[in-house]
Amino acid sequence: MYAPRILIADDEETICAVLQRVLEKDGYRVDICHDGDTAIKMASQTVYDLVLTDLKMPGSDGLEVLRKVAGGTTGAAVMLMTNYSTVETAVEAMRQGARDYIIKPFVHDDIRISVANTLRDTRLARENKLLKEELNRSINLEEFIGSCPKIMDVFKLVNKVAPTDSSVLVIGESGVGKELIARAIHRHSQRANEPFVPVNCGALPAELMESELFGHVKGAFSGAVSSKPGLFQEARGGAIFFDEIGELPPALQVKLLRVLQDQVIRPVGSSKSFKCDVRIITATNKKLDIEVENKTFREDLYYRINVLTIELPPLRERGQDIEELAVHFLKKHASRLNRNVESIQ
Repeated sequence: MYAPRILIADDEETICAVLQRVLEKDGYRVDICHDGDTAIKMASQTVYDLVLTDLKMPGSDGLEVLRKVAGGTTGAAVMLMTNYSTVETAVEAMRQGARDYIIKPFVHDDIRISVANTLRDTRLARENKLLKEELNRSINLEEFIGSCPKIMDVFKLVNKVAPTDSSVLVIGESGVGKELIARAIHRHSQRANEPFVPVNCGALPAELMESELFGHVKGAFSGAVSSKPGLFQEARGGAIFFDEIGELPPALQVKLLRVLQDQVIRPVGSSKSFKCDVRIITATNKKLDIEVENKTFREDLYYRINVLTIELPPLRERGQDIEELAVHFLKKHASRLNRNVESIQ
């Protein structure tokens, strides 16, 4: 199960140590630092789900941390810690994008509840954003239909590979349901409560693909008026699905290989890389081994994505499933058209 990563920034070492101990007991991965400049640097090198920062610190204060982190490419939420004398400043910070603020001295349970609520709200916002994007693309998610031996073997493989965290390659002709299988793998994995982000490698223009995948910083190219997280950041803790991976341009094959090897990404225009925890599932209708021989697909990337393989048979090899599929689609469209379905027995 994915454990959210939190950065605590406070110049009082005792507070950092106490908060680290309290939050780690709740299962979070916690890093600490003692000034704003270090917090900004750490947040630019590691993908954090939450940055919990003191308002008053040496160097960059909590507001500067908020501006740099909330406006950066990682998509981290920011919470502030403050005392009564600076509550007005904390309220103003929330107008600038802070998720919450905690008044010192605080009760441990208050911190735990605020952190849990903030992480939940940001996760739900991320999931809702992805859901809206999928609906806008009119993705139709039907359950996989079939009971022939070949499909039953596929289901058994899904159950076998889903609990692992290994990369999976789904192969099969166009239209056989590769994305449905990828979603089933994610749904039965330990990352099921985190995002599933699909990427159609054949639909994204090559010149935009790197920015879409890895994000970009402000000024990275003409039109980049602000920093933007990429799809890898959207998928953190979950899975990213590369449909038609064989269409991925050679330059991006190199970058994807690095993600698989090191779980490291670098936004376009940035000089810094940071960790991003995702599972990678890919699919193709091409024979990638032949693409490797023809030097159009990297051999090292092929072996990285081909750790576990699921092959989907075409409908012509699933004769006994045709009636079941026909009944399914008849009922589906009859319901949509408000028509009765007569027996076809």
